[in-house]
Amino acid sequence: MGCWSPRQMKARCESMGVPMKTEDDMRVFPVSNNSDDIVGIFEALFAQNNHRITVQYETSIVDVQLVDNVYIMRDKKGQIYTSDILCLTT
Repeated sequence: MGCWSPRQMKARCESMGVPMKTEDDMRVFPVSNNSDDIVGIFEALFAQNNHRITVQYETSIVDVQLVDNVYIMRDKKGQIYTSDILCLTT
């Protein structure tokens, strides 16, 4: 999937049917103001590449380590997650 600049991400969202808007302070959001629209884009992209995706809503990750090509993440409650691919959003 690679790494996209904000401009490329906006173009990708729009190409996948999610209209985007740019605020006065240059932040970019879906016109719908619904973050699920963006989550749906990532789910579709991962499915195209045969990746299983788990979305952790309202989870505060406090530590991330890369060990032997595996991301090990710990949330503020002490829960541990592992993954070979990591996508963080705020």
